[in-house]
Amino acid sequence: MWLDRTIRSCAIRPTGVLALCILLQSCGGGGSSSSAGAPAPLIQNLSYSPQSAYQGTSPSTVTIAGSITASTNGGGAIANFRVSLVNTLGQSVGTFAGPIQQGPVAGALFAFTVSVDVSQLDAGGFSLQFSVLNSAGVSSNVLSGPFSVLANPWASLPSMTTPRTQYAVAEAGGKIYVLTGLSGSGSPGTPSTSVEVFDPVSNLWSAAPSSPTARAAASAVTANGKIYLIGGYNTASPGGIATVDVYDPTTSMWSSVSPMPTARYFAAATAIGDEVYVIGGTQSNGSSSPLAIVESYNTTANLWTQRAALPQGRSSFAAASANGGIYISGGHTSPSAAAIDAAVLAFDPATNTWDAFNGFNRMIFTRADHALLSVPGGLLAVGGNSTAVFPNGPTAAVESTLLPTLASPTNWKLKAPMPEPSAGLAAALTGEKVYVVTPTRMLSYSLSLDPL
Repeated sequence: MWLDRTIRSCAIRPTGVLALCILLQSCGGGGSSSSAGAPAPLIQNLSYSPQSAYQGTSPSTVTIAGSITASTNGGGAIANFRVSLVNTLGQSVGTFAGPIQQGPVAGALFAFTVSVDVSQLDAGGFSLQFSVLNSAGVSSNVLSGPFSVLANPWASLPSMTTPRTQYAVAEAGGKIYVLTGLSGSGSPGTPSTSVEVFDPVSNLWSAAPSSPTARAAASAVTANGKIYLIGGYNTASPGGIATVDVYDPTTSMWSSVSPMPTARYFAAATAIGDEVYVIGGTQSNGSSSPLAIVESYNTTANLWTQRAALPQGRSSFAAASANGGIYISGGHTSPSAAAIDAAVLAFDPATNTWDAFNGFNRMIFTRADHALLSVPGGLLAVGGNSTAVFPNGPTAAVESTLLPTLASPTNWKLKAPMPEPSAGLAAALTGEKVYVVTPTRMLSYSLSLDPL
């Protein structure tokens, strides 16, 4: 029955043993009856991770890896290992028991892996209960630890009407705008003027007035309720354009403002108050090396200002404003597609300086062509290409960090993965949901179901 399959397999070995363990396939069972008066083994120092899994992910199994210290306590050699998954009513919903490959010396540290199938488990809290038996069938004490089954925060939504790549995304008035990009059935496609808008209330897409300038790989950012569409490239200017078009959702009208001093594409943009910052990028004026240039545009004065350059040029990275500053993550640091970074840098507008946190605060995954968002309490990095995928390719990994200050980093942790790997995506936050637009689908991610 399914209860016997919940914990699918387990392997345990003492650390320091170089031989591969046999992955045990049998389920159920248990130790033999104990001998009266025989010394019981002792276990302690239990540690394992992860301590949670998400419903509706593929595959539906999660592998838990950990360690435990076991002592024979003067009895026979430790021979069997047992783990049970127990619900809040104290009922076992899955048990594995099987032999240990090699008995330990007193106080030996054992490493174990357990595969838990969550496909038929309700969301909620459980406990994992661990014990061992010696060769005489005497059971040790039981150590317990938490394990949670979490509701999947991801949901699929209708895809945009016009398939495309290298588009830009921005949120305005609670709606998600997808702007320009490469469209058409050919490769690489044709720079587009198309603009579509998604309404999270009705879950419907509609067309918005087209951009005045066809482009791809542009940056989009919302400031003072208006969407600024910046840079990119097109057929007439394959090395990059400097044009800045502005869309007002309240009037459905486009206008143009002062162009960027530096034409470029695959840059990142974000806004703090009236100031729009455009960071890095690339251009094809004889060199495709990523740029370190940073320029800001004052939306009130219609003026551009040069800011402190990046410590290292970057393209195809992501930026978000939070905590009075700007954070950037990942990207390409050289023309090589394999040069994908995991660094997180911070910019302080008050001092016009960049801080690399002395090399700390790196993401768990290297990422390029990904999304970085400021969400309540922290930062969220979604998808992208990663060197963690072989060969370098799209990842479904999502990770978050509590909001660092501009001088102090915090650690990143993995969150519920996307339903499928994706790169070249863009995302925006409205309400308590993050809307992720991939080249093939539209997804929403509920922050309340996967808190930081």
